Amino acid sequence: MYDIFIFRGHGNGDCGAVGNGYTEEQVAQLIVNLLVKKLRSRGVNVHTNSSNQNNYQNCCLSSYKYKFGYTIHLNSAGSSASGIECYVPLGEKYLKLEEEMLYDISNKLTIPNRGVKSRNYNTEQISFRQHGSASSGTDYYKEIRDAWQRGISLTIMELGFINSNDVHKIIQYQEEITTIMANVILKELNKELIINNATSNKPTNTGTQQGIKYQVVAGSFNSKENAQKQVQKLKEKGIDAFIQVANLK
Repeated sequence: MYDIFIFRGHGNGDCGAVGNGYTEEQVAQLIVNLLVKKLRSRGVNVHTNSSNQNNYQNCCLSSYKYKFGYTIHLNSAGSSASGIECYVPLGEKYLKLEEEMLYDISNKLTIPNRGVKSRNYNTEQISFRQHGSASSGTDYYKEIRDAWQRGISLTIMELGFINSNDVHKIIQYQEEITTIMANVILKELNKELIINNATSNKPTNTGTQQGIKYQVVAGSFNSKENAQKQVQKLKEKGIDAFIQVANLK
């Protein structure tokens, strides 16, 4: 059974959007390759699509048992358009992962955070979403709609705009972007994080001093099993906890 899926948008004859000498399929594949590699290095069982597969064909028409995942895309608009955003199912109310990814990546790339959104099929209205509240209606995007009907929460992650300077930043900071995404997912799956000083953490209160988060250490263990037990105890008390490996000399 797979823990998660990470798919490249488009492919199999559909290159997606084009701009600045890149195709959407090409850049998305670059990000997916790095992200999948990092997740697998921490023991995550990731399902992904091959170079001759389209994300919809391989995700929504399959019978894999994962519950959530991401398809990686880039937006297209005028050369001045900029920013990262994502689209989630209307019925999904657990949006912490998406909020954290958008916040940290937008800060790293110094591009606007365009928010977590949903789009309604019947009205075509786009709504901004916040963690903790579900919306009603029929999802606009077929891949989200079909996945949700199978009990799968699919997020379309639009990393930036391919025909603006966003795409150059995505290429330049591909390692940092994929480490940010990997760590958010690893924390959710209770896996060891990837240490990278280039990443940041989202403050729980965005009204506080930007870029600063105070962490409380609740134990140090020689045994990974004991560390996992401590994390479970904290989570049962409603405390967000995760494992971070320390290399002590």
